[in-house]
Amino acid sequence: MTSRADRLIARSREAARIRGYQTDPDVVALRLETSRVWVERLGWTGLVLGLAFTAANVQHFAAQGAEPWSLVWVTAWLLDPMVSLVLLAILLGESMTSRHQLPTDGWVRATKWAALGATYAMNTWHAWATVNLASILLHSVPPALVFFAAEALPQLRYRMTEAIGRAYASAVTATTGAASGEPFTATPRAEREQSAERFTGFPASAWVDAGDRPTLPVVARQVTERRSNGDQAQRRPAAKRADAGRRVPPAARKAEVKARTVAELARRLDELIAAGDLTEDASNNKTRLALECSPQRAKEAAEYRRTHLHRTDPARLAMVEPDAEQEAA
Repeated sequence: MTSRADRLIARSREAARIRGYQTDPDVVALRLETSRVWVERLGWTGLVLGLAFTAANVQHFAAQGAEPWSLVWVTAWLLDPMVSLVLLAILLGESMTSRHQLPTDGWVRATKWAALGATYAMNTWHAWATVNLASILLHSVPPALVFFAAEALPQLRYRMTEAIGRAYASAVTATTGAASGEPFTATPRAEREQSAERFTGFPASAWVDAGDRPTLPVVARQVTERRSNGDQAQRRPAAKRADAGRRVPPAARKAEVKARTVAELARRLDELIAAGDLTEDASNNKTRLALECSPQRAKEAAEYRRTHLHRTDPARLAMVEPDAEQEAA
């Protein structure tokens, strides 16, 4: 039966994992990026609906009482799309420049205002002619909203892009602990190890030592690789495994075992001692780690070296080749 303490420990681990992802700089930037997309969609939807609402009044203004389906009446329907398409093209261009925080020149704004002013004048002409206040208000609201939306959306995109950049920088600063102008205080090693064991349940040896960097709620996996020739399991960093996740065929493993004889291991051991990487009295554990073999084969290589190789001499090393061929056979 699971106790309350165990449930709280599990919840704390889960909360640490979730918070670790939620405070990731890319996640923070993506959240704001999604919000900006919805703001743009809603703004564009309202703007297009406002322009569509003005189409009927603009056509009525251009037709000037012409017979329905006559040439003048049909051609009058082209006036509002002509002005609206120019306005939409300018707004789309401004959306791209404002997203990259690039300013536009005066001609862009002048063309936008001219299109908006023409739309408003043609949409409310008959209402102003009859001085019908209700009609003036009705036909002024859509063009006014289109006008203000056309001015506000580029500025809003500019500010939201700046907000995304600042939020990303703040998240990076909070994650790395490198606040500008303030020295970073390293977390003591003992405290990091206790935090690792408390939140993950893994021993401190299973965590990658981050030096003086802050401990993040991310579990460092232990990657255990068992060598193909029956050697003892060795713990190695995942980044050093060139063939991680790939299964080596048995034939290839057998060929690899035959390729490295005791004589070759002894020659390699002699080279390491001559280079100063190992000493004459090195332990068997250090020897097998340097040769990347089992403890038994490391012991046999050391015995072979003491018997056949007393120093790194090319004439003596040449004597190893016949022995290697005989042992491989």
